Formats: sequence, C-alpha cells, structure tokens
Amino acid sequence: MLPVALISGCSGGGVLTKGGWVFEGDDVIRVQPRRAQTQEEALGRVVRTIEQSPFKLDTLSRTSGYARTRAQPLNGTSDRADAPVVRLNVVVTDSATVEVAGQVTALQSSDGEPSPSREWTRVAWRQGVQTGATPWGVMQDFAQLIGNIQGYEEDPRGLDSFVCGGRRCEQGHVCQHNVCRDEKWQPTVASDAQPPSADEHATAGTNRPVINQAIIEYSNRERTNRGLAPLTPDTTLTRIACRHNQDMIADGYFDHEDSDGREPSDRVNREHRRLIGTVGENIRVGGAVEEGSSRRDRREIGKASVEGWMDSPGHRRNILKTRYTHIGACYTDHDRGRGTQLFATVYAYLDQPLPRTMTPGDSLSTSVTPTKVPGEATRYVFVSPDETDQKTLGRAFDEEAALPLDGTLHVPKQPGRYELRVFFQLEDGVTFRSGPHVEIGER
Repeated sequence: MLPVALISGCSGGGVLTKGGWVFEGDDVIRVQPRRAQTQEEALGRVVRTIEQSPFKLDTLSRTSGYARTRAQPLNGTSDRADAPVVRLNVVVTDSATVEVAGQVTALQSSDGEPSPSREWTRVAWRQGVQTGATPWGVMQDFAQLIGNIQGYEEDPRGLDSFVCGGRRCEQGHVCQHNVCRDEKWQPTVASDAQPPSADEHATAGTNRPVINQAIIEYSNRERTNRGLAPLTPDTTLTRIACRHNQDMIADGYFDHEDSDGREPSDRVNREHRRLIGTVGENIRVGGAVEEGSSRRDRREIGKASVEGWMDSPGHRRNILKTRYTHIGACYTDHDRGRGTQLFATVYAYLDQPLPRTMTPGDSLSTSVTPTKVPGEATRYVFVSPDETDQKTLGRAFDEEAALPLDGTLHVPKQPGRYELRVFFQLEDGVTFRSGPHVEIGER
C-alpha cells in the first residue's frame, strides 16, 4: 500500500518528442511495465495501477500517453498546516517505457486543498533510494506497482534551468524570449504587418487616463443597470484604442479602418499577443480638454462620451452586447480629439504571448486557458488571415492540418504571415476563434 491517502491539483506538463513524451524538467523513474508491449497496453497498466492504489485519476490523455493523479497528503501529516502534498505525473513513451515524476506543495487551508499561493515544486532525485513516507518514496512505490524499475534520470542541468517556458529545448536549439529556436536562428526583420515596438504616433495628441477609466466605468454602469454583466478592463485593448486615436489624429481621418487599411479585428490580432476571440469598436470625435481642468471635469467628458454612444443605436448595441466580456477605452486629447472603445469576447488567452516574428519551424511553450466558451480548447492551426471560416472549419478534424493543443505551439515551416486559430469542442459541435498574427521569416 502506498504511503498516501487525494485532492485535486493543477496542471502538470510534458512535451511531445519523436521518441514520445518526456517530462519538462522533472527527475523521473523509468519503468518497464509488466506484460505491456505497446504504449496503449502500458497506459492501461498505469490506469489500473492508479485505480488499485489510494490515488485517484485527475487527468488522462490516451492520445499522448499522459496521466496525472490528484493531490494527496503524505500519511501521518494531513493534520499539519504545512503537510506535504504529492501528485504524480506519468508518461508512457512510444516504446512503452513508463516515466514517473512527482510534484509537491504544502497545505494551508482547513479543507485540505493546496493553497493557491503555494506553487508546485518538482520532486528531485537524490543519491540513495528514499523509502517510506517521503515524496520520492511515494513515486518509487507507485513505480514498483507498475513494473520493473530500470533506473532514475536526474536532469544534469538542475530543476531551475528550464527557463524556456518550463520546457527542455531539443538538442541544437536555444531559448529566445520563451521560444525554443534553432541555434543558428537570427531575428527576422519585421515587416509592415508587424506593430511598432513603440507608438509611431506618440506625439499625436495626449491620452487621458482619467477619461479612459470613466468611459469604462460609465459603460459598465449602463450594462449593470440593465442586469448585464460588467466588462473586464483589458489594458492591451486600451493601448490599441489609444494607438488608433493617434493614427486618426496624425492622418486627419475618422473611421474604423485605419490609415493602413486595417479593421479593428486586424489591429487586435496584430497587437494583442494573447487574446483569442472576437472584437467590436465604437469611435467618436471630441473637443480639446481645457488646461487645468479638474479630475471631475474630465470624468464628465467620459460620461458624455458614453451618453453620446448610447444615443446611437449601433454604438448602443456594442455597449450592451451580452456576448462581450472585456473592454478597453481611450480618449486622446487634441483640438478635435478622438475617443475609441474596443470590446472583445475573449474565448481564451494564451498563457504566454505569441512572438510577432518567428523563424520557420519555431515552437512556443504555452497553454490555452478558456475564459468564455462553454467547451474545451482542443486543436489549433496557423492559416492565412484571409482564409474563409468555412475552409478553417474543414480543417477541424484533419489531423495533418489541425494539431492538438499539448502545451506547445508549432509555427509553419513556410515563410509568410499567419493567423492562429483555435478550435473549441462544444456540446453540439466544433467552433474556432482567431488569435494573434505572426510573421514567419526566412531562416
């Protein structure tokens, strides 16, 4: 019997390589499972072992050969506030070898759940086999139930050396800005499709944060007064709104289409490196803010902006649209200033921002965290931004076109400009939503 008695935990991690799954920096016990010749048979052995032990299964992917148990305090320690809590990550490689790794944290709450403030720490191997009620002892006892222990793998670089999004870059690759790149990688020259590193129209008008905040507050008041959920402020959407104001002022126009022919969705997909979803926009022309005006006076400008939009049926629909979840707003002061509201239905966020430029075949270690859609993010594709919705949906079940979301995004091997599109599995079908654009340059 294992020296543990289980509570639920957070996500673990592995990365798929040509030889199967390997843990991202965990020290592992390698096991040859009894009476198992294939990955499927070995995974079955792992699942049966979990079912017959005090552990409970938390996550299982038969496609990738990955299983994770729920968290479990060590025997004899559960009444302590700092009791160590263990969970196991198990991966079955293509060659049917089982890799057992562990993670540990400590309890702080009375209900036995791991404290959100405590991060999971990998269980590291030390010389000499540890037995009994220790995290490594739990791992070893579990491994012995699966089969014959072949040995232990200690990461030669140490647990703190996995700085590329927590993953191990393949041989011949180096980590650049959280991306594993070929060691011969050179930065791609940014094309016109890429946003500037600094605001190209920073001197065009003056952005007014007090008015920005007032626009968001009064927009949410219009929603809550009608029983609608308030929108969550997104600082990146606000920054994009400010840049559109300054572009309109610098080039003397008033339109949703900017001076480079980009619509609101183009600007968000170009400049918001994490958002996956849909967007809408309201714009207006305003006057200059008087010098020395009070904070109250400036808030009144924000209130008047929202009232003006509410008097227009199309703008009113945007403010009150039930599907929107997030908002950004900016008022840019000028003799004829500009105001922009950006709305978004955020279906998910990338946990790590997608770089604006990448090299053919690069990969990014990141997960996709759903926030709105009632379903699971399952697969993704990089396609031309001009590809039709119908063609993208046709890729949903094409395993060569749509790759599984397994913690790593692989960009295309052909140069060009691409848009990330993520598929979500719904109760009655599949949908997709667009994410950031990326420019793939020559190697």
